[in-house]
Amino acid sequence: MIRVLCSVSELEEDGEVVTVGDRVERQAEFASRGFFGTELDRIRWHFDQYAEARVSQPWLISGTVESLSAVYVALAQVRLPRQEWMHVPGSARLEPLESTRETRSPQRERERTALLKQPPPADVFGSYGHPLAYPKDGDEDHAGWCFTLVDETVRPWPSAAVQPRPRP
Repeated sequence: MIRVLCSVSELEEDGEVVTVGDRVERQAEFASRGFFGTELDRIRWHFDQYAEARVSQPWLISGTVESLSAVYVALAQVRLPRQEWMHVPGSARLEPLESTRETRSPQRERERTALLKQPPPADVFGSYGHPLAYPKDGDEDHAGWCFTLVDETVRPWPSAAVQPRPRP
């Protein structure tokens, strides 16, 4: 049994849905250490469909999804060269799911709330732009998923076989 982290963009980019009981096979790389500031930092693997282009040794992980959880973090505004929203270290929490389709989107919830607070202009028919819903310190954000796989295999990505060095 292994646990693997998965970013939001990894699945949402292609509209993929993963459900408990599914058999998955994906490229992976070693996870960044210290990103969450919680026990999630002990997870060794991170799914990344672009691992082959980004790291010198990508891996292929396959297994059956025994459980999955959405990962949520608190946000805080920080001043770097410019103001940015960053996750608060140590704030990550897991929300168990049966399918990634059940994942809540705190950003969409903020936008929906902002839209409901503002009536449409009286002289406009059809669709109109809704107000931006900027987060506030402490607001929650979806940071990805954590999968627990059973009957797993972890092996080097096939195309990452070591090539002989050309002789000078």
